[in-house]
Amino acid sequence: MDDWFHINGKPNEKMEDDTWYRTEIAGFLVRYRRKGISAEAHIYLDGPKERLTMKTYKGFVRVDVPWRITPENYKGAVGMLGSFDENGARNGRDGKHIGNHNEFGQEWQVREDELKLFNSYEGAVSAPEKCKLPEFTMAQQQMRKRRLAESTLSQEDIEKACAHLPENQRSACEYDVIATQDIDMASVW
Repeated sequence: MDDWFHINGKPNEKMEDDTWYRTEIAGFLVRYRRKGISAEAHIYLDGPKERLTMKTYKGFVRVDVPWRITPENYKGAVGMLGSFDENGARNGRDGKHIGNHNEFGQEWQVREDELKLFNSYEGAVSAPEKCKLPEFTMAQQQMRKRRLAESTLSQEDIEKACAHLPENQRSACEYDVIATQDIDMASVW
């Protein structure tokens, strides 16, 4: 896991566990660390008050985007979060609105000629291949719900693991813990 953090396509130096490191990318301060099987990086966009946070845990990635932002930092920004200048409108690369959520997501799949955020795409779909959307029948959906309901973890343990979160995030945390059958999944929330 020593090469989990790359800058310009090159792995960073060997890192000690639970030690914060810093670098600068495109003029922005980046602080990062590895802690066991987890890793996190903070990209400071406007000093300490505004930052993007990325966390990884067992192949899962979480990206936190601040809600209180400096508008000048996002002027002209478009992509998976919508068009900043148009109050989050789901526009494609050509500026035209895309109403269908799935079509919008596929429009913003990273293309071959674009810079990549991750250095490894093992098991992931990457351009030029398109993401394939699941086609669940009603029976398959019910089977999936039943399997989630048959968790080997107790509801009490799941709720306790996610109790550190605000109320509006707990159900999503609990779902992730049940889906992965990994109580430690709550630690990345």
